[in-house]
Order: sequence, then C-alpha cells, then structure tokens
Amino acid sequence: MTNPEVRPDIPVRHFVERHLGTRGTLLMLLGLMEISRGIAVWSEMISPPDTAVFFQFIPLPIRTAMWCTCGLIAIATSFNRTRRQSTGFAALIIMPVERFLAYLGSWVVFLHPGAPGGDGFAFAWAAFWGLFAALIWVLSQVDEDVPTREPRK
Repeated sequence: MTNPEVRPDIPVRHFVERHLGTRGTLLMLLGLMEISRGIAVWSEMISPPDTAVFFQFIPLPIRTAMWCTCGLIAIATSFNRTRRQSTGFAALIIMPVERFLAYLGSWVVFLHPGAPGGDGFAFAWAAFWGLFAALIWVLSQVDEDVPTREPRK
C-alpha cells in the first residue's frame, strides 16, 4: 500500500508547475475554451440570426475569428510567467463582455413596447455571460505562488 502523503510522480504535473504555473494553467484552459466557443460560433451558420441580439449583425467569420484570436492570445501569454499574463486575461474577458452587453440590450429592447423584437429570456443569457466575465476577472487575481496544503500528520 502506498503512503497517501507522498504525491505520485506525474509528468504532466511537473510540466504544468515548471512551465505554466497556476495563472498560466488558467490562461491555457480558458484560452482553449474560447477557441472551442469560436468553433461553436462557426457551426451556427445554419441558424437564422436573431435581429434583437446585436452581436449577430457581425458576420460569422469575423465573430469566429474574434473568439479564436482572444483564445490564442491567452494561450500565447500562458507561457510567460510575468505580469504580462494580464494581457491574456484581458483578451479572455472581451468576448464574454460583448455577449453580456448584446443580451442585455436585447432584454432592454424587449421591455419597451413597440420596439422591434427583443427577447425576454435574454436577461438569463446576460446574467450567464456577465457572471462568466466576472469569473475570469476573479481568476485573473490569483497569485502565481498558491501555497500548497501541508500533509496530514
């Protein structure tokens, strides 16, 4: 039986600790998420645009490029263990804020009678994207040297 206090020798963990660190790992994962979102946006080409959601006036190739570019900036800055990683976090927050503002605008249009379109459910999407942007901001405040837990005696 192995001693639970001894951590196994895992090559991936050593790579992450040595090359990325805590903030770099967060940047890498969130950057991959944004690239995945960009690919998902590209797959929306078959759905008709909702005229009440303002970001849908931007052509799909441009929106896809925006998501993927922000993700690539985050991944590129994840290997830099200086304060330049804040550039990556700034890039990560751009597209969720864009979505937040668009859905919030759609909901506001829905509240005004006689306005063209709008969506009552857009408030839920605005809340989701606003909270996601807030999560990215909170994660950007994480210190690089997070203390590890002391082993139990």
